[in-house]
Amino acid sequence: MNNMEDVDMIRIPMNELIFGSDKFVYLAREDLLHYCGMVEIGYMCILAYITCLWDKCDCAKNFFVIDQSKISSHIKDRDLRSRNLTNQLEAVNLEQKVLIPYNTGFHWMLHVIDLHENCVYVLDSLRSKVNEDIHGIINVGLKTWQAKHDLQRYRSTPKWRLVKCPRQLDSVGFRYYVQKYIHEIVHNSSTSITSLFNTKNAYRQEEIDEIRTEWAAFVSRFLFRNGKDKLLNEAVKGPMPKELQSSKVFLKLESWKKVCIFKEASIFEGILEVEVLEESLYLQMSFNLQECSTLGVEEFSIS
Repeated sequence: MNNMEDVDMIRIPMNELIFGSDKFVYLAREDLLHYCGMVEIGYMCILAYITCLWDKCDCAKNFFVIDQSKISSHIKDRDLRSRNLTNQLEAVNLEQKVLIPYNTGFHWMLHVIDLHENCVYVLDSLRSKVNEDIHGIINVGLKTWQAKHDLQRYRSTPKWRLVKCPRQLDSVGFRYYVQKYIHEIVHNSSTSITSLFNTKNAYRQEEIDEIRTEWAAFVSRFLFRNGKDKLLNEAVKGPMPKELQSSKVFLKLESWKKVCIFKEASIFEGILEVEVLEESLYLQMSFNLQECSTLGVEEFSIS
């Protein structure tokens, strides 16, 4: 039996339109376990979800994402952080809203720049005051970009608006709330941000789990494709049944728990069902056997 220890690093290519250049998301085994367990997650997990959205939707037309690692407070030179923001804005057009998931050092929040309105919206699940550090970085970087392009009508200092968005109810939820905010914004691009979030005080766990399930389905494509784990190969060996050879492979999460160890597999009505288990947590997954090559697996049967 194989397990998640076989997973070294998952590499997920990002759409070049997200940051304006080709980049990759790298996820370690711990990232998967942390995400599945809904505990503390890092920047790469959030980028994986952004990559998932850009993969499924035509987000690039309306949105551009700023790489927060280039403007992070870990960079001690504040002028460099502002210049990095200005440089990233060179790939933006005025029709796009600019999304900035930002970590203050202990808390994630989302900033959205509307270039037409010269306004910065702040979505903070703690509903705190505007963070003065990132406030200064964005103001300087945005005004420098505007001056460089001689945008006279936008020369005034950007307006800042705190959005009354859903509040987190625990100590780790903000990482998942930021992803939910982004999900809502890109799926409702024609709705004003203030109108979009003023109807709900908090998200139900089921709403957060929808994001986590979507993330898991997307990441698992690369878990197999990267060839770093042998879980599927362990679960299914031998020639693929002839009646299934013309079917398609896609991954459907039947219920959410945790991606870990393949315990057993069975076929019922053309669906390969694989149960994975670690400790008392499990995830039931179904593979409709089509386009097997997309998972890098050529032979199937039930062990």
